[in-house]
Amino acid sequence: MFWLDGWAGTGKSTIARTVARKYDDQKRLAASFFFSRGGGDTGHAGKFFTSIARQVADSVPGVRQHIGNALREHRQVINQSLQDQWNRLIFQPLSKLDSGAVRDTLVLVVDTLDECQATEKELKTLLQLLAETRLIRTVQLRVLVTSRPELPIRCGFRLITDHQGFVLHDTSRSCVEHDIRVYLEHELTEFARENGLNVVWPGETALQELVQRASGLFIWAATACCFISDGGEAFGQERLSELVQRGSARLAPEEKLDELYLVVLDKSTNQPSLREHECEEVVRTVREALAAIAALSSPLPAHSLAALLSTIDERKLRAMLGRLHSILDVPKDPIIPIRLHHPSFRDFLMDKDRADLNFWVDEKQAHSSLANDCLRLMSSMLKQDICDQGSPGVLIHALDTAHVSSCIPPELRYACLYYVQHLQKSGQRPNNGSHIHRFFLKHALHWLKVMSWTGKLSEAITAITSLESFVSAEDDFGVLVRDMKRFVTYARLAIERAPLQTCVSAVVFAPTLSEVRRRFEKEVLSGWIKRAPRVAKQWSASLQTLEGHKGGVTAVVFSSDGKTLASASADKTVKLWDPRSGEELQTLEAHSASVYACSFLPKSESLISISTDGDVGFWDSIMGELPLKLNGLTMGVSAAFHGIEMALLPSPSQERAMTQTAFRTKVESADGKLSASLS
Repeated sequence: MFWLDGWAGTGKSTIARTVARKYDDQKRLAASFFFSRGGGDTGHAGKFFTSIARQVADSVPGVRQHIGNALREHRQVINQSLQDQWNRLIFQPLSKLDSGAVRDTLVLVVDTLDECQATEKELKTLLQLLAETRLIRTVQLRVLVTSRPELPIRCGFRLITDHQGFVLHDTSRSCVEHDIRVYLEHELTEFARENGLNVVWPGETALQELVQRASGLFIWAATACCFISDGGEAFGQERLSELVQRGSARLAPEEKLDELYLVVLDKSTNQPSLREHECEEVVRTVREALAAIAALSSPLPAHSLAALLSTIDERKLRAMLGRLHSILDVPKDPIIPIRLHHPSFRDFLMDKDRADLNFWVDEKQAHSSLANDCLRLMSSMLKQDICDQGSPGVLIHALDTAHVSSCIPPELRYACLYYVQHLQKSGQRPNNGSHIHRFFLKHALHWLKVMSWTGKLSEAITAITSLESFVSAEDDFGVLVRDMKRFVTYARLAIERAPLQTCVSAVVFAPTLSEVRRRFEKEVLSGWIKRAPRVAKQWSASLQTLEGHKGGVTAVVFSSDGKTLASASADKTVKLWDPRSGEELQTLEAHSASVYACSFLPKSESLISISTDGDVGFWDSIMGELPLKLNGLTMGVSAAFHGIEMALLPSPSQERAMTQTAFRTKVESADGKLSASLS
């Protein structure tokens, strides 16, 4: 495992792409993944291992069948923990290959890990799983990871003793300047050839000045070349002169990059042929578009971005962003998203001390505007039967995905998925009568149906839980949000399988005093249901039913922080769950007999499980690893684990009464807010 770390703009991604391209040409690239903050699925780790598995299936001979078998056996693995995805889709399939079937060393490239929006714990888990490639005996697999030297990643690599590292920004200045010079010579010579300029252009003096101004940052050199090239035959030489002569050569590297970004922005908005009010409109439009692009949680194509932003016409948006090719990737293909060329431009825009006031992006205001844009778009597009199915019994797997995509365009998907996230990042605390309250009163169930049709109901539950955390519990809106959470978790299975049931059985069978029912039952009962069934007045104590075990559940227990629920089963496994969303996190498999008890160690993420054959497992619940297993115990034992001594009961035939005391069938979280029981 190799870690290449370096400051922003020092060329990490260029190296990663070069390595990936070289090994791909040699048919030795196992897979590659390039993280990008605000890049949707590439901005987090949720789709990381599934994407790697898809590429490995194509690149490694013989492994496709094993990955296919794993997907058929574990159909929900794509929604499970990183550990389960790694084990079932990559580690185990590769380990099943015949020894010697793959002779060449293969390479896995992971670029810009610092762009992954994950907790420190998740980053450590991801790195530790990648380090397990050394345990695969059937294939020689090497991993290249690039990132900025951020603390969570540094801490993660400290736990991996057998990795190599290289600090890119510690490379000798003369070596870096030589590489930048070679790059500039190549790009500018090509520009001169295409535009009929003198073959010695731009000359030694100008070239050396550009190298000095780059200050070791490849992103400066790349942006400068794009800026000059965008000027074309008419203005390319003029732009080169401006870069060489503008500002001070003594500025710090980051200040030189800021200066370059300002030059690009000024040139794109200062057009002598425009009148004053037209120039002001250009600046306003560019600023609003850049604010949205920088704050988006997932990139959008120009058409969808214009549809989301109520104040910008698509034609003007394309024309104005087309002048920013040196800092934005604006594809000609209308369905490909617009992206920033480099994350350092986002850092520049959102730092008031770095960006010009004409272009500075107030991050909270940008998120507030996007939240309002999302709510406006959803309010205008959501409806009762958005996929035009008619019958409420239509199952989700019966509908063609192309039809769903045609009915739910990218901008609507985006709005439904991210509006709560933008609202939270804006710092607002919505109350009665707020925009989102009015939206919920009219379109809450329509929104849930879209989230179900697009396979994002888990994200809907997460969004409602997040919303619940920053609205007042006493407000009418807070009461509605809290009831909506109960409603979704109660009806989750029905909604996931048949989205139109959201407005039928889910409402009809909700308690009579449910806020969701009281708000929407007239809409349901005015249709084909003439008489509603008799139901309870209030929600029961049961929040939701967790389904996934193939055998009876024998024990349940909360972690000390209440964020994880463990369940033991006769199917020989222990499953870990998120008790708030009901999402299955991972499955712990090592027992060869029914698991009849499990318990988290106090103030620890370690878990003990005991099976009927007397085996005791000690688990790391984050990694899903089994660092210690005691086999076939026939008598009571004491075991020390992580410095804590615990009395273990290895067999159900021994001290059964004590076992029921130690491992209860009904448990509560430490804060008393949640309880779990088995049946």
